[in-house]
Amino acid sequence: MSDTQSLPPPTDPPPHRRTMPSSAIGFVGGLVGGVVTTALIVAVVIAVWPTLRARIVPPQKDYDAAVDALDRRMATLEAAAGSAADAKAALAEDEKRIAALEQAVHAPPPQDPRIAALSAKLDQLTGQVAALQAPSQAEADMRELVTKAESAAQAAQSQAAARQSAEALLVVVGQLRDAVERGRGYAEELAAARKVAPDDAKGALDALAASADSGVMPRAALINAFPPVASAIARAALVGGVADDLWGRLEHEAATLVTVRRVDGRGTDPASIAARAEKDVRADDLEGALKELAALEGPPAAAARDWVAATRSRLAAEHALSDLAAKAGAAVKPAGG
Repeated sequence: MSDTQSLPPPTDPPPHRRTMPSSAIGFVGGLVGGVVTTALIVAVVIAVWPTLRARIVPPQKDYDAAVDALDRRMATLEAAAGSAADAKAALAEDEKRIAALEQAVHAPPPQDPRIAALSAKLDQLTGQVAALQAPSQAEADMRELVTKAESAAQAAQSQAAARQSAEALLVVVGQLRDAVERGRGYAEELAAARKVAPDDAKGALDALAASADSGVMPRAALINAFPPVASAIARAALVGGVADDLWGRLEHEAATLVTVRRVDGRGTDPASIAARAEKDVRADDLEGALKELAALEGPPAAAARDWVAATRSRLAAEHALSDLAAKAGAAVKPAGG
């Protein structure tokens, strides 16, 4: 607008100039009006240009940042495109290798004549090994003989060990028998017998243990000791127990001085029982004597108590020794003998 104001106002033409025609004047006026309008438009654009420029063209800094971001995106896209191309190429190579492997797997193996020969040789060797592993009848018989021989050897060793133990037991039984006959203790001999005796001899050994420390009365001593016992039985049956009064004591003393008893063994009275027991004792039948004396009661039984106990111990020891000797003899005796 400042430009339009600076234009000079129109003046009248000098009087000495010629007046222009009206058409020329109209042309000139239109030209002047266009120039004025253009000047106004230019002035307006110049006035608002800074604002329009900020809106149309961004600042240099923002422009540079946008350009850098665009460059980075372009570089990323180019790198991705390159990686995709490489991956595609590698994938194509892998597909080719997989196809080759599948073809090799499904392809029939090459027919090598050496393989067929080796397979036939292997079958032949397998048959030979199987034939060697299968025992023949002779080998089976030989194995059976070897098994029997081994069993016989083991049995012989067991029999030899049992025989040695049995022989040792026989020796110990002899020592025990000698101790029993002499009427002395036999604890040491019994301990030795326990070391070599078989398991089934425990009962016999336990029976001997009852009198091992004191020993048992010899058979001959028992036989010689019975007649006084028989007289004591008859006296006990005659007078009974010792009375407390004077007459009872005198009667008991008289009975001890003179004893009258039956010797025929008839009857069931204590004197008859004692007579039959004495007859058995003289015949060396101690078991029979014990059976007779078992019928006694009261004072007659008390008179025979000690002799009965000693005789039972003696018989128990004899029976145990006989049992041990039988077991040892059976082990020593050869089979089939």
